[in-house]
Amino acid sequence: MRIQSLVAFVFVGFWVVAIFTMDAFAANATFVPGSVSGSSVLAGLIEVQGSSGRITVPLTFQTGTVNSSQSLNVVGATSTDSTTYTLLTSSTPSVNSVLLLNDPHTGVSLGTIQLDARLGDIAYTNGQLYGIGSNSTALQIATISADGTTHNVFNQPVSSSTAIWRLSGVGNGSGLLAGRGSFSSGTLQGSLIDPTSFSVSAITLAGQGSNQLKDMVINAAGSMVASVAVGTQTLTSFPSGASLGPIAGSAQYRTETFSNAVSDEFNYNYLPTLPGAASISWNATSTPLVGLNDGLTRTPQVFSASGPFMIKNYVAPDATVLSNVTVSNQITQASGPTPFVISVQNSAPGDLSNRVVGRGTATLDLATAQRGFYQVLGSASVTADYSYGTTVDHGRPVQSSGGSLFQFAYEPISSNLVGNGDAALGNAGWDGSLGGLFFPQLVTPNLRDHSFILSSGSSPIAMRQSLQLPTPNSAMQLSFTYNLTAPPSGTTNEIQVFLNSILVADVLPTSTSVQTFQTTIDNPSLENLANPILLFQDSSSFGGQVEVGNISLSAVPEPMMSSLLLLAVGAQCLRRLRRA
Repeated sequence: MRIQSLVAFVFVGFWVVAIFTMDAFAANATFVPGSVSGSSVLAGLIEVQGSSGRITVPLTFQTGTVNSSQSLNVVGATSTDSTTYTLLTSSTPSVNSVLLLNDPHTGVSLGTIQLDARLGDIAYTNGQLYGIGSNSTALQIATISADGTTHNVFNQPVSSSTAIWRLSGVGNGSGLLAGRGSFSSGTLQGSLIDPTSFSVSAITLAGQGSNQLKDMVINAAGSMVASVAVGTQTLTSFPSGASLGPIAGSAQYRTETFSNAVSDEFNYNYLPTLPGAASISWNATSTPLVGLNDGLTRTPQVFSASGPFMIKNYVAPDATVLSNVTVSNQITQASGPTPFVISVQNSAPGDLSNRVVGRGTATLDLATAQRGFYQVLGSASVTADYSYGTTVDHGRPVQSSGGSLFQFAYEPISSNLVGNGDAALGNAGWDGSLGGLFFPQLVTPNLRDHSFILSSGSSPIAMRQSLQLPTPNSAMQLSFTYNLTAPPSGTTNEIQVFLNSILVADVLPTSTSVQTFQTTIDNPSLENLANPILLFQDSSSFGGQVEVGNISLSAVPEPMMSSLLLLAVGAQCLRRLRRA
C-alpha cells in the first residue's frame, strides 16, 4: 500500500495517458461523480496517487438513468473499494433523494436506490453509509440502508442558515465531519461527530476570503481535511484543527470538470484486470511567435518547437516489473491547412520510471502557410514487456491519448488591417470586457453570421483588437455589418467604434436584419500608427444584444481617393465662384 496524500503534480506541455495491466495493490483514491443531463447521469472518474501526484485511472463509468421530471442534481459523493455512491437531490423540496451506484473497478452501473428522505450530502465511515439532512435550523445525521431506508441517529438545533450542509467521513476509520456556510471570516466552524457515541466537538477549518464551502475531503489516513471552495482549497489538520495553508492549484482535488462534489479518500485496491495510468509530457522549448496577440499572429515566420518526452507520473504495482518501454510517434498535427514538419527520435528502451523516452521537433514556415488554426498534439504509440509472478508478456501494446501543446491562429498580411474580422478564426485576435476590465479572447463569435456578439448588461460591453499592421499614410475605409438580436429594455443600443480612442463610427441598430455600415476616415492623426487599438462598444446600459462582424479597415483605393480629391477641389472652386 502506498499512503501519500495531497502531493502536488504538474503536467508540462501536454499529457498522454498510457494503460497497462497490473497485479493487485492499494492506493489512495477519490471518486468524482458525473453530472445530470436529462434522464442520464454522465460518467465520473477515479483519481489515485501516482509516483509524483494524483492521476486519473482510465476507466469508463457506465451512464446511470434517473427520472428527468424530478430535476435531480448531483450534490454529494462517497466511495468504498466496492461501490461508488452519487447522491442526487431535486430542486423541488417535496422530492426525496436518489443514490446512483457504480463499480469503481469496472465502471459498471449497479443501479439506483430511491431514498425515503431528502439529503444534502453523504459520507462513508465506520463501515456505514451516512447522510446529512437539508434542514436550515438543525444538524441532522441519518444512516442509509441498502434498500434506501434512512434512520435518524443525530439531531441538534443550530442557528438558521441558507448555506448547504456538507458531510465527510474517515473512510478507513471512524469519524464524521459536518460543516456549512462561507469563509466570511477566513475560517469555518465544523462539527466532529463520533458515529459510535454521537458525541460532538467543534473544529475550526481553514478558509480563504468569502468563498462558499462546496465540499470537504478527508484524506485516507484521517489526518487532514481539505476545504473545497470555488477556485481555492485549503488544508486543516484533522482532528486537531491546525491550519496547514492553501493547496497549490496544480495539486487540488479535481472537482471543476464535473460537479463540486468529490468523495473522501479511500483505499483503492487494483485488480489484475484493472488498467493503470502514466503521463508523458513534452518539455518542449518553442521559438516565440512574433506578433502573437490574443492567439493570432499575422507575421510570416518560422515556428519550431523541440525537446524531450518524459514519463512524469505513473501508477504501477509493486509486484510488477515493466521493461523495454518504447514510445514512438509522439507528435502529430491535429489541424491546420499546411502541415508541420515533424520528427521524433526515440531513446533506448527502459523501464517505466520518471525518465526521458524520446525527443521530438515540430517546424512550420508561416511564409507559405494559409489562413487557419494550427495545432500540435501528442499521439504516442507505447509498448512494454510485463513481468508479474512467473508470467512475462513481451511487446505488449499500451493504449495512449494526447492533449494539445501548441495552438494558434494565423492570418497572412492583406489589405485588411483587422485580423479575424469575420470570426472565421473564432475569438482569436480579440479581447473583451467584463466588469470594465478586458480579458484575452473574451468575445463570443457567431460563425454562421461571421460576426461577434455584444451583450450589454448594467454597464457597456466592448471588444477590441490591437492591430498588428500599421495604418497607411492616407485615408482609410472602415466597414462592418451589424444587427440587433435582442432589444434593450426601454431604450436603444448604440454601437460606437473608436480607433486609438478617436470616435470613427456611431450606429443605432434598430433591425434584426443584417445591415452594412461603411465610412471613410480622413484624419491625419490616425495615419502611420503602429499597433493602434480598434474598439467596438455597445454603449447601452439597459441590456439588449447586438452583433458586429465582417470588420474591415483598409486604405482607401486609389480611384476612390482620386474621386475624393476631385470633390474637394470642386468644392473649393465653387466657393471661389460664389465669392466672385
